[in-house]
Amino acid sequence: MSRLNVALIGLGRMGRLHLSALHRLRGEGLVNRIVCVDVAPREDLEKLCSEVMRTSFENFNPSDIDIVFIATPTITHEKVIRKMLEHNVHVFVEKPAVTDVNTLRDIIGLARKRNLRVFSGHVERVNSVVNLVKEILQEHRGDIVEIVTLRFNKAPTTPENYVNVLWDLLIHDIDIMVYIFNISNVDNFRMLSKAVKLGPGNIPHKCCVTYSIGDIVTFSSVGWVEEDYTLRRFLIIREQDSIEADLYGRRVRRVVRKRQLVELEAPLIDSVYVEDKIVLEGLIEKRCTIFDIENLVPTYEILHRIEKGL
Repeated sequence: MSRLNVALIGLGRMGRLHLSALHRLRGEGLVNRIVCVDVAPREDLEKLCSEVMRTSFENFNPSDIDIVFIATPTITHEKVIRKMLEHNVHVFVEKPAVTDVNTLRDIIGLARKRNLRVFSGHVERVNSVVNLVKEILQEHRGDIVEIVTLRFNKAPTTPENYVNVLWDLLIHDIDIMVYIFNISNVDNFRMLSKAVKLGPGNIPHKCCVTYSIGDIVTFSSVGWVEEDYTLRRFLIIREQDSIEADLYGRRVRRVVRKRQLVELEAPLIDSVYVEDKIVLEGLIEKRCTIFDIENLVPTYEILHRIEKGL
């Protein structure tokens, strides 16, 4: 398996980003064919595909496909994943893979029985700002006082497709902390406080939670807003300094004692391309990646407990 036949199901916003990345990876020799599956694909995207199938995923038979990329609405993920695994095809699915940790474990078990791999697109793990902060903490973790995370996006036009703001936005910030601090066990998770604001259809549109894992206390605030506005930041307060990360602006500010300021700029990268390349190389070389869903269980377990406690 040196060049992969890839299918992409769903050509919405994230599907188009994956299509562009896969087209680039085809030029680099990792991808052989790209089969796009969508009921009504845009004509301007067809030139990036090897083949276009105007059909639903229910009618798609991936007989000669090595891996399927799923970029359909969240509420369809489980059904599509199971169908592809039944066809003995490896799977990459946009985050969240599913919205229940027990379902996630069931899918892991199903994939293992068939000797298949399932990956999920927790793209912040390759964000250059996140990895810059991870490097700083690896040099010296220090005594962490508190962590604050903030994430606000324009509300989706069909919020029911995304389940709620926890599985759309909060999952990113939880996963960043799991990734940065290499959290593998969440038995010492504690919910400290919570507040939620419901939107149309009684779907959580805004949420604030404070929780602890061991000695790390985190306050997280997320929300869908009406304005075309994006905020993605987190702050790590340590005894000796504070580290402020602006994921959207690609900047890390570190304030040390005596108010000395160190400002760092993270490189601009195509995160989806890097993510897809890691996944495909991991599949070809048969090595574990940061996107294998076995490595994402702590994130889903934490979010499951937060949602249960709301």
